[in-house]
Amino acid sequence: MQFSEWLLPQLSKSSVKKYTEAIDGPLSEWAAAASIVHSPLSSIREPSEFRDISSKISLLPIFIERNARGHHMYSSALNKYQQYLDQGGSASSVVNNLKPNAKNRLIDCVSDAGIDVSDWSDFAGKNPASNPKYCYEWSFRDNDIVVINIWYVDITKGSGGISASYNLRQIANERDDANQKKRALAADENIKFAYEKGYLVRVIIQTGDLSVRHDPEIGKAKTVHRQLDSKYWEVADYSNLTGEFKLIRIDDCIDFSNKDASVRNKSVSFFSAPSFDLTTCNLRADSLPSMKGKPPPLGKKNPARKAKNSSARERSPLVRRWLLDNTGEACECCNKTPFRKADGTTFREVHHIKRLADDGSDSVENAIAVCANCHRELHFGVSRDELVESLYVRIPRLKRE
Repeated sequence: MQFSEWLLPQLSKSSVKKYTEAIDGPLSEWAAAASIVHSPLSSIREPSEFRDISSKISLLPIFIERNARGHHMYSSALNKYQQYLDQGGSASSVVNNLKPNAKNRLIDCVSDAGIDVSDWSDFAGKNPASNPKYCYEWSFRDNDIVVINIWYVDITKGSGGISASYNLRQIANERDDANQKKRALAADENIKFAYEKGYLVRVIIQTGDLSVRHDPEIGKAKTVHRQLDSKYWEVADYSNLTGEFKLIRIDDCIDFSNKDASVRNKSVSFFSAPSFDLTTCNLRADSLPSMKGKPPPLGKKNPARKAKNSSARERSPLVRRWLLDNTGEACECCNKTPFRKADGTTFREVHHIKRLADDGSDSVENAIAVCANCHRELHFGVSRDELVESLYVRIPRLKRE
């Protein structure tokens, strides 16, 4: 696939023309005049070679002067061509699978990430999703949950895995719109917060028209598709001096082999933190190192309630992880083996015998790992009381509450 073809789904036709002409026009001419290259830049196909050449071009006085005058269009062209090469001339299959194919509402993505969006309703309009206080934001934070919007075109796959590099302070400096500057700097603060705390972040991936990056007069980017990624991303690096940072996608359990003790402890602490959001709790439990053969976690006799008028209780990822790792593969209720997931493990859900909403404890003494069918029956079945009694008889660790 040619560079121009690769760009087309991301930018307008006029922007694609500007980038391709910049690569084979002025950028190639400046590099040749400085004896950096002896052929057009588009002839380079090796990512590491182009990265070295690009760094040399960016130091040329003519590049610095023309790039500033052209609203950073030339540096954007170099970055785009680098992404094109990093993805092998086209999006890798793994990266391509992350490309959103639906335009989910921002409020739904933020809610699915575990952030309370009830405050979105607090405005004069009828539709909470349109609340201008939130619907244009680039990032969100609620206690230890950090969510950031990123663009699909910025995602690359290299030797270190799937990643995206950003500098939100630079973006703020390049924008004329005061609100966009504010949103960019707020997102930078949230990323800095996550990095310093050792928190992982949730990512909302977007596609659309990003012409504003090299033409500020356009005003703003246009989102075409938007989806919340199902995995956590790690803020692998953050520069307090420049604001440059790098996000790395975590496929499954985080790889601790190349982490020092402090980083490792922060990550385990993050995954172990209880959450009021069930999806967040499950994601953290699935990301924890195996607890097979380890002592059961203490859990909480009285898990915290989210709000005065809410029945939502916090849930421990450690309790879920221990149950799934130490109770075999069969459903603890019907003793049948459920279907297997893509990772080879059986699909089981955690059910609290005495519901958390009824002041049940969040502990292994009050919870079991069951198949989806038994889970529904334990909630809605006509014989659920008899079923619960049989569980107390058959499973020694369970304690009546």
